[in-house]
Amino acid sequence: MILHATTDSLEIVLAGAITTNQLPVVVAYTELDAAAGTATPARTRSASNSTTPATILAAPASGKQRIVDSIVVYNKDTAAATVLLQLNDNSTVAILKRQALAAGESLVWTRAAGWP
Repeated sequence: MILHATTDSLEIVLAGAITTNQLPVVVAYTELDAAAGTATPARTRSASNSTTPATILAAPASGKQRIVDSIVVYNKDTAAATVLLQLNDNSTVAILKRQALAAGESLVWTRAAGWP
């Protein structure tokens, strides 16, 4: 998965409100800068915001790309949650994955294995 435009971002949104805790998210990625000839590993931590889309990986700066290496969503809530991960391309949204997670369960995507 590659974010290649300054208008691309990844988001999480839940199908319903949480009971107690928002769901934490960790995204590992590699920032490519073709002009400088560099590839820099990085990660970002964020959390869901119930039924409001929350950015889990922001768009790259102009002239850069972000290659996603992994996404981990953990259901820290006390109840099941339905997670939607989506690509937002300048307000055009494409759902990448919709998954129900029991309390204490994780959803993991990796570049090598994809979705479960």
